[in-house]
Amino acid sequence: GEGRTAAGHQRMQNDVLSLQAHEILPMLTALEPEDPLGRQAVAILSGWSGEHGPDSAGAALYNAWLVEAVELLARGPLGEDLYARWGGTHGGFLSAVFGGPAWSLCLQPAERRRPATTSCSELAGLALDRAIQRLQKDLGPDPKAWRWGDLHTVAWKHPLAFTPHLKAALNTSGESGGGAWTLNMGAYRYGQPFDHIWSASYRQVIDLGDWDRSLWVHSPGQSGVPWRAHYRDLAEPWRAGELLPMPFSRAAIEAAAVRQRVLAAP
Repeated sequence: GEGRTAAGHQRMQNDVLSLQAHEILPMLTALEPEDPLGRQAVAILSGWSGEHGPDSAGAALYNAWLVEAVELLARGPLGEDLYARWGGTHGGFLSAVFGGPAWSLCLQPAERRRPATTSCSELAGLALDRAIQRLQKDLGPDPKAWRWGDLHTVAWKHPLAFTPHLKAALNTSGESGGGAWTLNMGAYRYGQPFDHIWSASYRQVIDLGDWDRSLWVHSPGQSGVPWRAHYRDLAEPWRAGELLPMPFSRAAIEAAAVRQRVLAAP
């Protein structure tokens, strides 16, 4: 089929549609908040396709809701230490709570920072309120201006970058798309939202019909030496989902070469 072409596989690698979001969205879009901002948030989610592009307000809102919902569900029962270790990507857990046998976790007692919840819809509504407050603080008062890319950043951090000057010289970062359940992986820890820390750092498409038409990209660059031109020159193509030519045959390699180093015995 068309999906088995090199171009089809490249599109697959850049797929940022979350089917996991489709499982949870019906419950969220059925909420009926009393305040205008809550109703606007539900309208954003109702019109959202599940795509996690950097410009998506829906992705920003949904992921902010995820973080708040998981905290409400799990922090108390697990305790601080275990929650800190557990708080990653758990799609099966969320499905079991909001559409399966673990619904009783939504029955939460009141605590100092939040009221009690007596149903999953009630807990989801409370998490949505908290998500809206978080996004207003982080991204401004207008929900239509919220962007997933303004929250979701990928960073390549050098272990020696411990001063501002070294950070500028050695580190690279920028907004990115994707989420925890998209083919183009963009996962983060719930306790450290929304730093993009799990991804496909290397992408490759091999054209078995013509190996010289194969493609690749590696982040943030091919060189590990900070003062070389190729240290972080692939960060932007990688974030944009672009792939570079990957010549395979000797003739194609020689035609594409920009310099040659000869190692000779003394």
